[in-house]
Amino acid sequence: MFAAKKSSLKTSLSAVQAAASGSSRRAAYEALLQWEKSGAFADSIVDQRIRHALQGADADLAVEIFYGAIRWRARLDFVIDHSTFRVKVLSLRCLLRCGLYQLLFLDRVPEYAAVNETVALAPAGLRSLANAFLRSFLRERKNWLQRLESCRETKPDVFYSHPAWLIRRWERAFGGDRARQLLGWNNTIPGVFIRANTLKCSCEELKPALQDHLPKSTPHPLAFQVESPGGLFASEAYRQGWFYAQDPSTLKAVELLDAHPGDTVLDPCAAPGGKTSYIAQRMENRGRVVASDLDPKRLRLLEENKKRLGCSSIEIVPMHTLLNTTEAFDRILLDVPCSNTGVLRRRVDLRWRIRRQEILALAAEQFRLVVRFTQRLKPGGILVYSTCSLEPEENEQMVERLRKQVPVLMLEETWSSFPPESGMDGAFAAKFRMKNLK
Repeated sequence: MFAAKKSSLKTSLSAVQAAASGSSRRAAYEALLQWEKSGAFADSIVDQRIRHALQGADADLAVEIFYGAIRWRARLDFVIDHSTFRVKVLSLRCLLRCGLYQLLFLDRVPEYAAVNETVALAPAGLRSLANAFLRSFLRERKNWLQRLESCRETKPDVFYSHPAWLIRRWERAFGGDRARQLLGWNNTIPGVFIRANTLKCSCEELKPALQDHLPKSTPHPLAFQVESPGGLFASEAYRQGWFYAQDPSTLKAVELLDAHPGDTVLDPCAAPGGKTSYIAQRMENRGRVVASDLDPKRLRLLEENKKRLGCSSIEIVPMHTLLNTTEAFDRILLDVPCSNTGVLRRRVDLRWRIRRQEILALAAEQFRLVVRFTQRLKPGGILVYSTCSLEPEENEQMVERLRKQVPVLMLEETWSSFPPESGMDGAFAAKFRMKNLK
């Protein structure tokens, strides 16, 4: 009798686990299909469709499959398109990407589970095709792995799953070896970094409060990498505003700005507030940090972060209000809208969104912003131009253009982060001083 109950309990637990993993795979598949059809950002789909519906390990598995299928889309589609099966229906392609991703990249997922539960999600009329495709891949796995490896040199866009035009651009800019290192970096899972908010606590106080999340020191004295981020943003330390999630690469622009207590600082592209709050922190909340942004929704997020972090020196103003004033500032941080190619590892779907013509359009807008806000800088004042881009048009070439066409700005220093070499996100910053014309 006892053995029968034990067997029944084991069967029930297996059923629950299967149902949970099935719901994870369904969520990932439906999210991927939504991403393909709607054009919505992957991060917003994760928040709305996955994190809202699932919890814990179930949500983590769904997110892993969803992001993985996007990150490795070119490699997965190579297998689908070069198989003996004709996959014309978008919903089936998305489903096979989810299944293939598990078989190629998730060693901890049993093959039978990946296949059976993927097939179970297929519409009735396509179920046999999905089953045949995945089982055929398993039989020929070794050959497929060899074919994919051969793409490393002949089809790097397939092997590294990046647009071919972007790879060619990076090879010209950085050389073949460094471009390959960057491609590999972009396909790794990003770590979670936090910056200690010394307005509320010291690093010595913060680290013990994060012990459950296994904090690890980084080259920056105020930053930690969190090895176990589960529950981090529900922690008491987070609610109390002891830290802000921020890659160390974003701190350098603020340090170049070097605002002091009592300064007046303008940050016109401030939301969501990571750099802005770090300015206030370095100024010890003494002085004024005028912050703005074009997007009202992002301004609300900036307001939330200001309150949580205790940054009383930040003054948030709508962009139309800012542009209708003439106040001049001691220092200006211009963290311009950019292509974001330095953070492709974090922005998983960006590699498939970005277009080469957008980089030139962004560079033109960045130049206009510098010209506009230079007019708000006091004589002798500091302007720091920063991006999270790797593109020369937005970085080094922009600096040269500014030196030639905006002669009132004197270049003092530049800094850049190339991710595979720095171990941080890609970023660029240039420090200019306004000539004191008399």
